[in-house]
Amino acid sequence: MGLEKDHHDLGDKYEMRIDEVTNPLKTFLAQIRAQGLTARTTVQADNLSQARAILVHVYGQKNVQMVTQMESMTNEAATIKPETPAQARVKSLADQAANLKKQEKVARAHIALKRAQARMQKANLPTKPN
Repeated sequence: MGLEKDHHDLGDKYEMRIDEVTNPLKTFLAQIRAQGLTARTTVQADNLSQARAILVHVYGQKNVQMVTQMESMTNEAATIKPETPAQARVKSLADQAANLKKQEKVARAHIALKRAQARMQKANLPTKPN
């Protein structure tokens, strides 16, 4: 009976809340003053107020210059499936086609420029007297 009670007390002491698992900590970027220099650091907390409180406790009120929340980064590598060789080949061919279209556009612009320059040169030639 006593052993069961001790185990139950231990469970209460280390009980996790569900939001600790479902809502991960946010990362905040802080600009602080340390020994006369401005530095950047990060801190993880539930919200901006808690992040600022942690930073003020560590660095002092006058040394915390700015605190902003960083964009959350998801683990995209786990959700993106690798391409099959056939998909990679199709993507490569599509990229090549796009590059060739860009080259064609540049070549057409170059030809049009040469034609315009030739017309300008012809227009600037003095006319022959009769």
